[in-house]
Amino acid sequence: MRFFVFVFLIIGLTSCSEQMKTNLTPKPKAFGKMNQVNIIADATIYDSPVKDSLENYFESAYPVMPSPEPMFDLRYFTMEDIQADKLKKELRSYIILVNIDDLNSPITKMLQQDLGSENFRQVQGDSKKNNIAYGLDKWAQGQIVIYLMGRGMEGITSAIRSQYPNVAKRFNDHDEEQLHANLYGSAGVNSEGNIAIKDSFGIDLSLPSSFKRSKTIDNANFIWFVRDLREATQHIVVRKFPYTSDSQFTKQSVIDMRNEYGAKYISSQSKGSYMVTQDKLLPVFEYNATIGKAYAKEFRGVWELENDFKGGPFVTFLIKNEAKKEIIFVDCFVYGPGSEKRDAVQQLAYIVKKAKLI
Repeated sequence: MRFFVFVFLIIGLTSCSEQMKTNLTPKPKAFGKMNQVNIIADATIYDSPVKDSLENYFESAYPVMPSPEPMFDLRYFTMEDIQADKLKKELRSYIILVNIDDLNSPITKMLQQDLGSENFRQVQGDSKKNNIAYGLDKWAQGQIVIYLMGRGMEGITSAIRSQYPNVAKRFNDHDEEQLHANLYGSAGVNSEGNIAIKDSFGIDLSLPSSFKRSKTIDNANFIWFVRDLREATQHIVVRKFPYTSDSQFTKQSVIDMRNEYGAKYISSQSKGSYMVTQDKLLPVFEYNATIGKAYAKEFRGVWELENDFKGGPFVTFLIKNEAKKEIIFVDCFVYGPGSEKRDAVQQLAYIVKKAKLI
């Protein structure tokens, strides 16, 4: 149902003169944090199992953290809350839950106005097929609004369940601009560091300037960059290996690669400490990936220090450089005791996923 994106233009051109004045007034710029989703629904929906279903999906655990963190941070409003405070209309990301059978609800009336009468009748005619609509810049610039709708509470729950992957991707894509700005700001990339990575490993990471080279280790096959945040540090280690077979892209293989360099190079002030992958008590997840059109694997899990009490999440990429018969190993990990680490991990994954082979 792509029509919703264009409905606002239609409304602005066909309404009365006062409405046109309102629509032609420059809209404020939307604000809000990355991964924050604002829910608008009638109070009756919040007192139903719909809220449990919503949280079950959108607040499911982000993979993989030492302590659970949600995929998205949810905040709840009624239509009365939104109308009472104009700033609540200027947030970046919304889900609006609609019971299309409740024609007296102000939210249902708003949906009908946004979609138009004909499109709303289509939704009523087949609410299982037509249970989602997307909108941009409804109340502010840079804003995304997603309607999830159905007949009664069961219909809304069904929409949440079936559309969650699409909605989550929409929000993640919408957050990319903010994610990029948080990483690069006005300073851009670390030119010297990127040249070193390109020359030694054949990959352009476009490393942000806020990442500084950590140590000069007497090993041409090891480069380490660190970014200091207020409550955490982000680390990126790059290495390469001769490609021999696809068996190198297994979970055990990447664990061995991490443990091998962790034992040599990563430690704390505690005597005998070294970094290992925690794969006994916590899972290591693997995903297929494509980096710069090259075959890759992504692995996520938790690292810890032997003989110490430090640890945190990691995301590791193995990238096949077919032209050079090499595997590029990019290991990203976060250390931030007592702090939330989801956004820091997302930033690291974003850097690698935007990389290009030379």
